[in-house]
Amino acid sequence: MVNQDPPQPEPFGRPRMYPGQSIPPVYPPSQQQSQEQQIPSQPVQPASEQTPPTQTGIGQTPPPPQTPGYPQVPSGPTLLPSKPASKMSVAAALFSGLVIGALLVSSMWFYQNSNSYTYKVQRNTSKVAAPRDVQEILSHIEPATVALTVKGETARTSSAGTGFIYEADGVIVTNNHVVQNAQGNINVTLFDGRTLPATVLGRDPLEDLAVLKVEAKNLPTAKLGDSSKITVGDGVIAIGNALALDGGLSVTQGIVSGLNRTIDTELNTQLEGIIQTDAAINRGNSGGPLVNSSGEVIGINTAIADPSLATNVGFAISINRAKPIIEDLKQGVDRKIAFIGITAQDVTERIARELDLAVNEGALIIEIADGSPAAKADFELEDVIIKIDGEEIATSNDMVSAIRAKRPGQQVEVVINRKGQEKTVKVTLGERTN
Repeated sequence: MVNQDPPQPEPFGRPRMYPGQSIPPVYPPSQQQSQEQQIPSQPVQPASEQTPPTQTGIGQTPPPPQTPGYPQVPSGPTLLPSKPASKMSVAAALFSGLVIGALLVSSMWFYQNSNSYTYKVQRNTSKVAAPRDVQEILSHIEPATVALTVKGETARTSSAGTGFIYEADGVIVTNNHVVQNAQGNINVTLFDGRTLPATVLGRDPLEDLAVLKVEAKNLPTAKLGDSSKITVGDGVIAIGNALALDGGLSVTQGIVSGLNRTIDTELNTQLEGIIQTDAAINRGNSGGPLVNSSGEVIGINTAIADPSLATNVGFAISINRAKPIIEDLKQGVDRKIAFIGITAQDVTERIARELDLAVNEGALIIEIADGSPAAKADFELEDVIIKIDGEEIATSNDMVSAIRAKRPGQQVEVVINRKGQEKTVKVTLGERTN
């Protein structure tokens, strides 16, 4: 007796064959009927009458008897003939795939957006790309930029600064701190090299602005831009009489580093709505123009951060804030400051919760000066100022800026929120005396 290994099973889908057995032909469904017609008809023995196989050795089973003319299907699991997929089956499979794909995509989107922040990216409004751009800008603004020399009573009170020509008949804009110690001795050096004496038309110490006048005609003027359109990252150029160096004005390049800054001045006041830039601003640059890529003045250079604390942090007064003040000062009188007599602080979420306020932003009134215009009007402590003459007020700085833009004697309408109810209060502004 011979001991042989049992035959190994064929891969799934292929009928198992025994030694000596021929592989049955496989026909497409369309040819099955025609092929079967060629096979001679033979009686098929019922399963109950088939002779069971006999063992001839351990682990060996002989192949079942074959009917002449018929290929015998091997014993074992019966393989059903494959059928072509119906249109419904294909459609169902496609639909299931689409649903699963949509679920995967939506899951990924939810995960990414639930764990990230979306920022609105703004296109820069001013871009200085190459040296030739700087030269082009200078061709517009440099002829209208002037160097100032101010002689005080002593060398310590003397100073140097910068300005720009506002009107062709000799009206020049600069900083107040450049000319505040002048004893009637201010010299202006024009781009063409001429040096002319200047007189002060008006000053505003609180806004650090001054307007001068020289006797000249048909001077080149600076074109004013719109500082409300600038964005952080915009390219800018600063021009000035840095350190009063011989050889002409100095030019530095940078970007807008920040907007709406508030800085303290030497007069213990604050300048608001300030533009921050990393374009180098040095002593002598004060009063000079900060311009965009079109050569338009968008700021007036006025201060720098303490060099021991920071570098490349300069500040400029926004031109939009300066325009109405310049118009007042060029009339020949010092500008008078409007006064309302209210001390306010910003409304925060914590304050709104503690005081049970109905608004989440605005200027919260915490003090009303005795005898002030506010004391004579219908204001109360813990009122929240939300509008002044239609202008939205979100912070206490907004309130101060809105009042400074007015004139003494002017009546304004102030919208307040008092215990959840809005109310309009009319008040006539006074004049600030200190």
